[in-house]
Amino acid sequence: MNTDLRQLLYAEAVELAERHPADLDRSVALGQQRLRSRLSLVSVLTAVLVLAAAATLVVVRLLGAGEGPGPATVVGVAVTAPGHALELGTRVQATATAALSDGGSRVLGGGVVWASADPAVVAVDGAGLVTAVGPGTAEVTAAFGGHSGSAAFAVAGGPTPSPTPLPHIVALRVDPDSLTVEAGTTGTINAHFIYSDGSSAAPAHAEWWSSDPTVATVAAQPNGGATETAIAAGTAKITALARDEAGTAFTATATVTVNPPAVVRITIYPPELPILYAGDKPVKLTATVVYRDGTSGESDLVAWASTDNGIAHVDSRGYVYPEGHGTATITAALGDVTSPPVTVTVKQIY
Repeated sequence: MNTDLRQLLYAEAVELAERHPADLDRSVALGQQRLRSRLSLVSVLTAVLVLAAAATLVVVRLLGAGEGPGPATVVGVAVTAPGHALELGTRVQATATAALSDGGSRVLGGGVVWASADPAVVAVDGAGLVTAVGPGTAEVTAAFGGHSGSAAFAVAGGPTPSPTPLPHIVALRVDPDSLTVEAGTTGTINAHFIYSDGSSAAPAHAEWWSSDPTVATVAAQPNGGATETAIAAGTAKITALARDEAGTAFTATATVTVNPPAVVRITIYPPELPILYAGDKPVKLTATVVYRDGTSGESDLVAWASTDNGIAHVDSRGYVYPEGHGTATITAALGDVTSPPVTVTVKQIY
């Protein structure tokens, strides 16, 4: 509405009020009554609107409660294990558990990053398996979703190893412990202490003796060994005795078999025989054996033989018996050595 129109209407209203004052009073009263009615209506509408808003808010809240809260989030990580005091070489499975924003918890599987503060004490793999590597204490940490937790593990040093006992003597051994020698020869027999760890060492001193010095003798040497001398054919026991630092005696025995010395040659005496006649008395032959050691002597160990026992046969003692007409030869043998033959001529008496 413009200004001119307002002024025109106002002028007309003043003129009417001056001409009809009673009508003005009624109009004022009527306006006040209408104003009160309008105010009451506004209050009622306002209350209705407030109640409607409250109801809407309740409905909205009820509908929101029916939908439930949003997904819970991780707010922390804890590490646990069946045991935290470990022995060297043992293993234990650690577990990472997430604390959730709704107050709950959940065991974590994949996605956890495991680490050890000191791998020389405990090592941990990607699955949380903890291994005790060395004595000491170290923490194992699990990280997930920007959160981490840890647990300490203590590794014992293990039992203190017992000191290794010093090796001690358990036996005496002779080397060789059995030998076959030729009469007139010498040889060496060594003695050794045997220790608990399997090692060996020669004794500083040893005593030696022979069970039969007529077969073999023995002489101790400064190094704990001995020299054996074969005297004659036969068997003898050579024994060594040595003592440890505490004076305990240890013995060992070697068996010595002595064979006659090697034969160099054999000769028969007499080297020639006169003509014999069948039926005459036997003639005695002797065999002299010369050995490699330079010794010699008659031997009953030789084997006698005749080339023709029908003419002349010889017994084991060297007796030759003339039997029939003809010529035969007699020999004596010992081992691989055979004497030169002795010719025997026998004639028949008619």
